[in-house]
Amino acid sequence: PTPLPPHPTQTPMRGIIDVGVGYMFPTDIIVENQWQDSVDGKWVNVVAGALRYDDRQGFVEVFRYSGEHLLSDQRYLTPIKAGGVKLIRVNGLRFTLVSKQGAVFVFDLPTGQLTLLSGPQTPTPRT
Repeated sequence: PTPLPPHPTQTPMRGIIDVGVGYMFPTDIIVENQWQDSVDGKWVNVVAGALRYDDRQGFVEVFRYSGEHLLSDQRYLTPIKAGGVKLIRVNGLRFTLVSKQGAVFVFDLPTGQLTLLSGPQTPTPRT
């Protein structure tokens, strides 16, 4: 049998992209943007935004695929509630994100660490 092509079947865009028509995400999130590329032979999507039921809570969600099959889906919440976050820069597998309130976060993909780099104008502790 012929092996399945890597996910997705078309030549995908790589890097930070705006989320457009055709992307399917869980209904409990509001997506700002995403980054996608091949990492260690697996297709990886890093999605950023806010939780639908509490749009003050930012998140990063990592989807890993092998071919068309979802291997894992892990969500990371920002350590403070400063609004939804957006990916603004990538350096290797380290992502810089900014929130609606101006907080800056760094997400390290290999370790899964999401940390606050600088605070927002008016921080709200996560409860």
